[in-house]
Amino acid sequence: HRRQRVPVSVILLDIDHFKRVNDTLGHLAGDRVLCRVVDAVRGRLRDSDIIARWGGEEIIVLAHDCDLAAATRLAEDIRVAVAAATDADADARRAVTVSAGVTELAAGDDSDRVVARADHALYRAKADGRDRVVTAPAALATA
Repeated sequence: HRRQRVPVSVILLDIDHFKRVNDTLGHLAGDRVLCRVVDAVRGRLRDSDIIARWGGEEIIVLAHDCDLAAATRLAEDIRVAVAAATDADADARRAVTVSAGVTELAAGDDSDRVVARADHALYRAKADGRDRVVTAPAALATA
């Protein structure tokens, strides 16, 4: 990012109500749902993007050369793709959805700060009803 002077955005995704899948259908079904979600996310990413499991059912995407507006569109594409990929999933017994928090790396950010901003946006997406994308503009980096 610093060397190439291109924007980098972070998308933090959380599978909505994932605990319910594990509790009602079992952990093997939960693992299959998680794999289908990851496959749907990967299908929307470019070779330069990085995807990783961030927690139990959280996934983080580092989108290289991607500003906040483009990352927000990407997160929305991912949200729609996940629901479509899991719509007829016999394991889930209904469509699985994701919530997303999106932010762009700002000057002076370290990894903790940018991830915390994406996590805050993700929390807002979940509090606002889940199955949505919420952004945290880089202007909030100094707030």
